[in-house]
Amino acid sequence: MSDTDPRIAVLSQANVEHVPGPADVTTVLVTLPPGSAGSPPHRHPGPVFGYLISGEIASRSRVNPSASSARGRRSGSRAATSSTTRTRTTSTRPETVFTVTAVLPPGADLLVPVSDEELAERAHLRAPRSN
Repeated sequence: MSDTDPRIAVLSQANVEHVPGPADVTTVLVTLPPGSAGSPPHRHPGPVFGYLISGEIASRSRVNPSASSARGRRSGSRAATSSTTRTRTTSTRPETVFTVTAVLPPGADLLVPVSDEELAERAHLRAPRSN
């Protein structure tokens, strides 16, 4: 291999099951300034895969009513969510840059906000925050 040959590294790989018919596959680059509040609580209408390029993020997600997680991620982290996941992502100290690749129904929005009413109805399901 010479110094000018391409270098290819798999950053993330996932098996996407049950993608009926046509789908829009979109990849976005997200940059959160230090201390950014990030995105409001939301869900995605299809599977979403992310890769943290730089910085740190904290995300809280709920995959199903009986499990919850709060995760801090650093550069090089991978993440995947299903269409049933509700999440909120916030940036910590450094600027945070990550990619998101989504497999969505044609014409669907990448983020679907979760209403305050739904959050209130599900408050008892959330994991306690650690200090």
